[in-house]
Amino acid sequence: MSFTGSQKIIIHSYFNQTMPIDATIVRTIILEQFGVLPTELEQIEMGVMTFKYKVKVNQCWYILRIYPPANTTRTNLEFAIMHQLFTMNCKVPEPVLYNHTRGPHWLLYKFIDGQPLSLLRPAPDAATISIIAGQILDTMQHFTKAPVEGFGFLLTGEQPFTSWKDFLVDSVNRGRLYLSSIKEFDQCTIDRLVAFATQQIEHLHLEKPCLVWSDFSQGNIIIHNNQLAGFVDFEGCVSGDPVMALGYLFAIEAHSAFFESMWLQFKKQYAITYERIVFYTIIRLFRLSKYYHVAFPTGINRDPLMVYFKGISKAVAYVKSL
Repeated sequence: MSFTGSQKIIIHSYFNQTMPIDATIVRTIILEQFGVLPTELEQIEMGVMTFKYKVKVNQCWYILRIYPPANTTRTNLEFAIMHQLFTMNCKVPEPVLYNHTRGPHWLLYKFIDGQPLSLLRPAPDAATISIIAGQILDTMQHFTKAPVEGFGFLLTGEQPFTSWKDFLVDSVNRGRLYLSSIKEFDQCTIDRLVAFATQQIEHLHLEKPCLVWSDFSQGNIIIHNNQLAGFVDFEGCVSGDPVMALGYLFAIEAHSAFFESMWLQFKKQYAITYERIVFYTIIRLFRLSKYYHVAFPTGINRDPLMVYFKGISKAVAYVKSL
């Protein structure tokens, strides 16, 4: 990807991977990119994968996300996905700049007016949630029109898989080994989860991949005047089955009112069984098991897996009941 004018990325050798992320680093990045210091700056205390700052430069508000060294997301690829979706008139922030070479990796995009759905007070009523859910699905459907190649997670730098089944089988095989090592479940339960996932994979037939936003959570959905303003955070984008997003949401929310509303919307577009949602929740468990004993890239300790991901315990219980 090439850049011209204000998009030119300037690299500074005095940044290094061990420097703490603080307001000084933020001011330095902004000064070198814009030639002026930010007139306002505040840290956003949300998220565990990156350090986020809201900055005002030349009367315009931006979000600066700085990626700690332990976060292996490729900011150049995240920028490219956001740029592609923005040019398609999807409800995403306008990406402005990024750095993915030496020094702290970061991504700068324009601020979207509104608040995360999770922070709205008072919480929207059922009718409003239904409207927002419809807008969310419309946007996610728009995402599926973006061109992607291969199957799997798009921002990890891993070689794409030639089929969705190959990606899923690999996720199950790796996850089985990690689950066996962390002792969260007995071996009988792990075997049943693997057998359930293997059976579901055999019934999945995905001819071509779609761009899937799997960072699906209320904290990443921006609402303004009770309308969807946009999505933020694209680290977890997948090339594969759009229904995976719903399973990933269930892993966090379980049978919340928001999940139930999204499920109703998804059923208007896809033939979804409860087993398929449970399956992708189990896939999320397999994917997460690698990081069970590892802190988040920002250094924040993880909550117990079965406490934070309410839907995973529901999915495991469902599989054991079969």
